Amino acid sequence: MNASLKFLTSHSDVGMLHNFGSINLDHFYRVPHLVRPGETLAGHDYRVGLGGKGANQSLAMARAGGKVRHWGRLGRHDAWAKELLEQAGVDTDSIALVDEPGGHAIIQVDDHGENAILLFPGANHGFSEAELSELIEAADPGDWLLAQNECNALAKALELAHARGLNIAFNPAPMTEDVAALPLELCRLLFVNRGEAEELTGLPEGLRRASCSTP
Repeated sequence: MNASLKFLTSHSDVGMLHNFGSINLDHFYRVPHLVRPGETLAGHDYRVGLGGKGANQSLAMARAGGKVRHWGRLGRHDAWAKELLEQAGVDTDSIALVDEPGGHAIIQVDDHGENAILLFPGANHGFSEAELSELIEAADPGDWLLAQNECNALAKALELAHARGLNIAFNPAPMTEDVAALPLELCRLLFVNRGEAEELTGLPEGLRRASCSTP
């Protein structure tokens, strides 16, 4: 868990953490090599697990003692993932089971540890403005909204959350060109790595260090 998430889960006055985040099912295939174009390849191991940056962060924060409510969308046949989050202490009342394919990833891992990932966002990209308005109105001013760049309608979610008086923490991963157009000035916390910081600021690491240094 990074330092920002530790901050959110270690302060008793933080209140409820509303995590507007992805829920994916990760399908792992062990293969002798990554599949080449036009090739059919047999894998020699398979497992499925809970994934998605949103779900993983909800699990981590709940296990660290935070009060976490996950906002998500999941295919009905994947209800076991909702049960897994609930067993970990996550409030799952705001996870909708829907009649559409859920988000999932197909992950190849070869014998050298290299991987290739195909991601299908599925239900994670099905949030309506009406759904978001209802979720945000149910939150108390002063609560926190945590979001990642794996669900749709992010700009509207940030605007509505700010208007409601929520503190906003945002993780731009996976980084895309659309992130720069989001109202990031509404966020109280940004979780960024070095590469993401360079993309958002337009400054190379060395120049940014120089601009922040003191004589």
